[in-house]
Order: sequence, then C-alpha cells, then structure tokens
Amino acid sequence: MAWWAQSEPEPGWLVVVIWAGILVVTAVVWYVRQRGERRHLRRLAEELGGAFVPRFFKGAYLSLHREEPERRVRLAMRTRYTPPFLIVENMAPLGFRLRVDAKVPWYKRQTFFFDRLKKFSPGDPTFDQAYLARTDDSTRAQAWLNDHRRRGALESLFQNGFTILIADPKIVQLKMPNYKEVDLSAAKVREYLAQLQQLVSP
Repeated sequence: MAWWAQSEPEPGWLVVVIWAGILVVTAVVWYVRQRGERRHLRRLAEELGGAFVPRFFKGAYLSLHREEPERRVRLAMRTRYTPPFLIVENMAPLGFRLRVDAKVPWYKRQTFFFDRLKKFSPGDPTFDQAYLARTDDSTRAQAWLNDHRRRGALESLFQNGFTILIADPKIVQLKMPNYKEVDLSAAKVREYLAQLQQLVSP
C-alpha cells in the first residue's frame, strides 16, 4: 500500500499530543506570570548580599545562605482562592509544630485548618484576643510563646502585616498577605529578617 493510502493515526496519539500541548502552554503562562516576583527577588538578592535561586514550578526565592541557619524570602503569587504572600523563612525547626494566626472574622480567613494540631492558650488573655494558636506540644509551645523577647518579635511582625506563623519539622515561616511595594524594599525586608532572627534564636 502506498504511503498516501495509509490510515490516519489512532485517536489515542492525538489525545496525548493535545494534553502535552496544554501542559506546555500552562507551564509557559505560569513562568511568565512570575516575572514580577523574580524581578523583586533578584533586586533584593543584590541589595542584601544574598543569592537568587530560580525554581520553575515551586517558585524562585532569595537565599541568605551565609547565615546559619539559612534564611529565605519568597513571593507567592495571587491565585483564585488566595492573596499574594510575602514569606520569610528560617530553615531550622523549633522541634515541635506550632501555628499562630491573627484572629479575623471567618469570612475573611485566607486559610482553613485541616491539620491535627490542637488549639491551646499560652495563658495570656491579651494574646488570646488577638491570636489563635495551635500546636502538637502545648507545654513547649507555651514556654516558647511566653518568652518576652520572642513575644515582642512576634507581635512586631504581626503589627507590620504578617498574619500567619507556621513552624513544622523543617522550617519556621511567616506569611504576609497582600503585601505592598514598600514591604519589598531592602530596608523593610532586612527589618523583617532581623525580627525573625529574634523570634527563633535560642
């Protein structure tokens, strides 16, 4: 049979090609949407003496790798269900899990809880009015939160716009939703990282 008389390719291959094309287009769109975040992080890397670490799917970040432990700054894009976030991270664990959220009406919450952490109070009514704390070790969490230096650093970070603290087995992370341009200045980021250092140092 001549080549021009051969049958058409099977539909299965066409489906594979279409899906591959969709994935490629999605990846390109995702990369293009991150241009602004990458530009800010590159600038901060130069001004703060850090390293810009590009990552395609998980998102780029600024690494202050000369510090021990390493500290990072990330910018999470707005999605359909979440606002954009400025995230500062200390790449060392506390040794227990802890989450602290600024209290807001339920309809303004940006995240909901699906973990196994238990709600607890450090024994301070003023703290309880402003924050919701959850942990897997209430004894250690209470001692950690009642430290005067740490409490001051935490309250300062939340007053500056951060609303979530997460400590897990790998990192301590703070998130600021709907950050402003001024929050991305080198002076402000340096201030946030200094407060983070006060928060996590022994």
